[in-house]
Amino acid sequence: EGKDLPAMDYTGKSDPFINVLVVQPNGKTRQIFQTETIEQTLNPKWDETVRIKESYLRDESLTFRFNVYDRDAFSNDYMGHFEIPIPEMKKSFSKWYPLLPKPGKKNKEALGSVLVKCVAQSDAVDTDTLHMQATQKILQGDEKGAVPLLEQASEHGSMAAQRDLAILLKEGRGHDKDPLEARRLFTKASKNGDAVSENNLGYMKQHGIGGTKNVTEAKEHYEIAAASELPAAMYNLGYSLFIGAQQDLEKAREYFLQAANLDYPPAMNNYAFCCQFGLGGEKKC
Repeated sequence: EGKDLPAMDYTGKSDPFINVLVVQPNGKTRQIFQTETIEQTLNPKWDETVRIKESYLRDESLTFRFNVYDRDAFSNDYMGHFEIPIPEMKKSFSKWYPLLPKPGKKNKEALGSVLVKCVAQSDAVDTDTLHMQATQKILQGDEKGAVPLLEQASEHGSMAAQRDLAILLKEGRGHDKDPLEARRLFTKASKNGDAVSENNLGYMKQHGIGGTKNVTEAKEHYEIAAASELPAAMYNLGYSLFIGAQQDLEKAREYFLQAANLDYPPAMNNYAFCCQFGLGGEKKC
């Protein structure tokens, strides 16, 4: 989370997000994570988790750099940065880091600070076991009992737990419906490459569930998930092209066929409908 960050917008607020980079001794960098953007605040709470690869922790010549930016429509504005050396990242800690200006620049006013919590591997929670126990409870029909296990695993960075907890919250299974939290969890899991979360996030954005409706972003999420050969995403992408404002029956039919070839029943039905009435291609009976 951040505290007392600088105001970058005319509103007196900012839309901050953080890029996490690995810095090599020669100055070359590699981005390994990016938080979501928290809009219109100087005290953001990202509450996000990133797992550090063991290969990075073994190389003590590396440094982790956290660059904080203000999201802007044209170019993101630099707000400040801080660095944590590898030896420090190997320990469990909770610490506020003051933001520093770009090298060679001086700021008369403080740039705020960011709280980082690090859990060493020796102190880490076994998220795989928690997720497995939660899955067993779901299969046994005890979804209410699965929720606290998924919550604990999710808080410690388990992508699978974030996804499964989001599904339960979205559908109101084992817990009251919470579309806002479900959308937040799907966002976190999708950033770590979970195709199911990408697809669900696309659906929620397409229909304005748990947040702002954004058909363009919904289509992008569907495309990412479909590229992972997730049939549900292929179907949703096809359906959005079948009935959406940017209707493209030929592409819709193509996506229905792709999902149908993966034995996805709704897509089989829609592809058959297209063939029956000659929609998006040749009429076939």
